[in-house]
Amino acid sequence: MLIRLLAVVICLIEIHSICLAETSVPVRRDKPKNYAALSAKNKTIEFGPFILKAEELKIWVSRDEQNMISLKGDARVLCGKTRLMAETIELVYKDEHDLRIDLKGNAKIENERDQLRMSAQNASLEYGRQFLSLTSREHGTVSLIRTQNQQTTEITATHILMRYKDLQTMLVHPIENVKINERQATRKDTVRVATTEPSQFDFFNQIAIAQIKLFSHDWGVEARKPYVRN
Repeated sequence: MLIRLLAVVICLIEIHSICLAETSVPVRRDKPKNYAALSAKNKTIEFGPFILKAEELKIWVSRDEQNMISLKGDARVLCGKTRLMAETIELVYKDEHDLRIDLKGNAKIENERDQLRMSAQNASLEYGRQFLSLTSREHGTVSLIRTQNQQTTEITATHILMRYKDLQTMLVHPIENVKINERQATRKDTVRVATTEPSQFDFFNQIAIAQIKLFSHDWGVEARKPYVRN
């Protein structure tokens, strides 16, 4: 009788342990939290300094404490005065100093304060290096448009690389098939981004562009072709 009683107690303990294991397993830090099941009205969410929108949205923290965000399908990211759009967007960061954003497929970047508009097949932004690249498919082009003092300047090329020398100077390195077009600004050239608070995660935050230099000696990459103004 005692043996039977002990066997029943042991069985109950094992069942209780199994139940606890099924109901209180912690979520792994490297397991994505998937927002794809959200209703159409709730596919725009706010995460940290970003407002995110996509058909499929995943957020997780990697084992090395990196925040990982993946957006697929009509992906949009709003941060400060900058709007990012592409078919897919991926963000990786611990803080604003090591933030990297990759845009793939019909990438567009718009900044209201500096009136910048960029388009490419793919784009990458590295905040720590203050570096931005626009790339295209074979035989394709990318564009950088800036409007200032009622004047709009458009730079097109096969690829465009950009970085900031300081808070007032943007160095621009267009590569192959370079064209420059200047014209009188119109209302369509004005960039407007939904009002949000300034953010240190905004790539263009605290940078007041006073001049754009092409093929400057300060640029660390050798130009493949000389710049020729049309």
